[in-house]
Amino acid sequence: EPPQKFVERIPAPPAGPKDKITRLYMAEAAKDDDAIGALMKTLDETGLREKTIIVVTADHGETLSFAHSGTSGLEKMPIRYHHAVSMFEETTRVPIIIVAPNQVAPKTEVKARVRTIDIAPTVLELLGFELPSRMSGKSLLPLVKGQTEPDERVVVSEGRGSRAVMHGKHRLITRTGDARITIQGNETRESDTELYDLESDPGERHDLAKKRPDVVAEMRARLEAALKNAPVAGSKAAVASTSVKPAGGALDEPGKPPVVH
Repeated sequence: EPPQKFVERIPAPPAGPKDKITRLYMAEAAKDDDAIGALMKTLDETGLREKTIIVVTADHGETLSFAHSGTSGLEKMPIRYHHAVSMFEETTRVPIIIVAPNQVAPKTEVKARVRTIDIAPTVLELLGFELPSRMSGKSLLPLVKGQTEPDERVVVSEGRGSRAVMHGKHRLITRTGDARITIQGNETRESDTELYDLESDPGERHDLAKKRPDVVAEMRARLEAALKNAPVAGSKAAVASTSVKPAGGALDEPGKPPVVH
């Protein structure tokens, strides 16, 4: 329900989408963009801009494509125009924009795959705090400075009765319980696994799970390792963890209360 002035900013088809709900969603984004502008202007007016770390992100997107319409067996929730059970890339891929005056150069772009769980350790490092040893995210600053990492970061998404993991060009979605059921028109199908090739099929239209059981098995192992916060067997991180002993004590030592900043 965006204000009409933001609806009017969305270009008419074919420059903009013809779907009404998608146009309203874009107008909502325009409304939020306007609100962020007001906040930034206030930071300028109060002289706080140069001493403020600003992070713009989102908890999720929405499933807008017609190809992903239908109803989930989980509480009969609609899939299109919602986000709870869909787990597709259009729903889980979100922006991360960080402004840190005098620490992050403007217009720096990180093209490596990262996660929203990396935001908190990034802010902690920008503020000069130690990172808790049990934190599963990793600071983005090494990537911001142009460094490369031996293993790509494991990206896990979680929704209602569903999880997804990405590695290389593949994305695996797993579903449990009633979330395995999808109803489209008169057709009802049940599946606990979906596999997509994001290079050839970025819109996730063609499920490859039955054709590539080898990839499914590998991706399931990667998901299980990630949920245990453990490195995948064979990765450089796994090899390093077996050959290098940690120096000194951990930040949170057994028997002592955890360190909280």
